[in-house]
Amino acid sequence: MTCLLLGPVENLLFELKNFRPQILHKVLVLSLFPLFLVGLIFFQLYQLVSRAEAMAVAERRQTEIVERINSITMLFANAGGSIASYSVTGNAAYMTAGKEFVDKLRSEFDALDKLVVTDKEQREVISEFRKVVESEVTQLTSIGAPEAGMTYEQAVLNMRGLRSMVKQAGIKSRIMMRVNMQQKARLAEMRTQEAASRTRVKEVAFWGFIATILLAIVAVWAFILNITGRLALLVENARMLPRGMPLTESVGGSDELAYLDSVLHEASDELKRAAEHREQLMEMVAHDLRSPLMSSQISLEILTSDRLPEPPPAAKKHIVGVKHNIALLVGLVNDLLTVDKLEAGKLELAPEDFNVSKVVQEASETVTGLANRKQIEVVNACSPATAHADKARVMQVIINYLSNAIKFSPKNSRITISDQVDPESPHMLCISVQDQGPGIEEGQRKRLFERFYQAKSGQESKGFGLGLAICKLIVESHGGRVGVESEVGKGSIFWFTIPAADEQDDDDY
Repeated sequence: MTCLLLGPVENLLFELKNFRPQILHKVLVLSLFPLFLVGLIFFQLYQLVSRAEAMAVAERRQTEIVERINSITMLFANAGGSIASYSVTGNAAYMTAGKEFVDKLRSEFDALDKLVVTDKEQREVISEFRKVVESEVTQLTSIGAPEAGMTYEQAVLNMRGLRSMVKQAGIKSRIMMRVNMQQKARLAEMRTQEAASRTRVKEVAFWGFIATILLAIVAVWAFILNITGRLALLVENARMLPRGMPLTESVGGSDELAYLDSVLHEASDELKRAAEHREQLMEMVAHDLRSPLMSSQISLEILTSDRLPEPPPAAKKHIVGVKHNIALLVGLVNDLLTVDKLEAGKLELAPEDFNVSKVVQEASETVTGLANRKQIEVVNACSPATAHADKARVMQVIINYLSNAIKFSPKNSRITISDQVDPESPHMLCISVQDQGPGIEEGQRKRLFERFYQAKSGQESKGFGLGLAICKLIVESHGGRVGVESEVGKGSIFWFTIPAADEQDDDDY
């Protein structure tokens, strides 16, 4: 039998040892603990109220006992007076009245016996009290009427005998007084206890209410601190995860928050491994793909150079096509490597102070050939403001913006480049490129700066959708922002922000 019982007990102990409280369990404890405390207080109040009710009943009974004892005392005195009058005057009416008082006295004793039937001590006292009274009543009722023809002197002598009897009865009636005083004292004690009980009920109700409120506040405060602190750490880890930053701290506990945090840490580890694989892939691309392409490009340059005889026209046409395709592949590889370095934060920037207008002019001259093919006028409306950034990378962004604007603008249109102080950040410069193209739908504007995304414009795309993504990463690496404002049929404005030079004065532009 002992072995049979050990199995369930061991299983229970094992389950308790491995029990991990969840948020639901904490909420249940938080909810049930005040309820348990309130129930305990109500139970205590119920006991106190029940006791107070019992004491009130006992007080009413004791009051009735005292009243009946007083009534017995008065009835006994009245009966003695009536019988004494009868012994002197011989008037039968006095004896009749005395016997009626005695009957009422005995009825009071009968009622008194019923009141003390459950109290042994009081029952014994009342029994003794009744014996004394019955003894006195028997003596009183044994007094006869004066004999006929009794002279006045004989009546006086008879009164002296009655006085002696009454005197003896008075001595015995001290027992009655003692009983009466005892019952009154007991009644006073009950009243005191009842008052104390009522006070106790009030105190328990008041302090119980205060304790419940305080404990509820403490419990809620502890729960909120536990949940909000760990939740804040969980949110911080969730924010660090997409940035590729290491999750150094863990959410303690065994509830759902701890489980979510463990999932985030596992995801972080997976992202680290994926980043390592991507880095290996980029190294492979840089070494095993770009190097052969560059070699092929150099070989084609040699074939079309003046140092070798000019190839036949058909062969030259194919060589030019291959050169163009290899140039596109080299550009793609370079863009992929640039994106990877920017996302990994490994692209080194060389910030310097430069004149924005001059850099914009250089970028405009770079795309002059593309603009002339479509008779597009490129207007440099930038002020001589000074920026502090990587000049070459900023020029790369401007050239990309201009190239896209030229590609999607109609012939004989205008492209305007301008700058201003960023309204949201006075220490930043905002450079914008405005074209007169077809505009961009709102659904496409949200994805323009994503990798490999190409807007649907009806024109055949010759790129890979990395140009604007690279621009975004370059600008963000300077602490700036990128954006586009466009309306279908009214052209587009592509803009980005870069830091202004420290000595730059807002009044200069």
